[in-house]
Amino acid sequence: MPGFADFQSAVWKALNGDPALQTLLGGANKVYDDVPHGKEAAAPAYPYVTLGDQVGAEAGASDTQMADMQITLHAWSRGAGRLQSLQIIDAMRDAGNLPVNIAAVISNRPDAAGLSSPW
Repeated sequence: MPGFADFQSAVWKALNGDPALQTLLGGANKVYDDVPHGKEAAAPAYPYVTLGDQVGAEAGASDTQMADMQITLHAWSRGAGRLQSLQIIDAMRDAGNLPVNIAAVISNRPDAAGLSSPW
């Protein structure tokens, strides 16, 4: 049965390798497991995506090893309104056709509204 590390790696590769998502994010390698921060690393430019929590359960017959795994992805944007975040969500959903639970956070709003949609 594939593990969480393999699953996260596959999701990360699919997102970082997707040209449509890269265009929306303004460049390559803007999908983070650990967002750069602190004195030694510059904070990433908006927009960007972060990998969130993972959950999984065994799913299959006794003779088959399978797992139902989900990961939460966060789209961080400072674009006006929600349009940019929603476009990023659509691109993440389409990248690699991965089954994910996607959350978008619009960080420039005082209420920091969040959206969550299972696909």
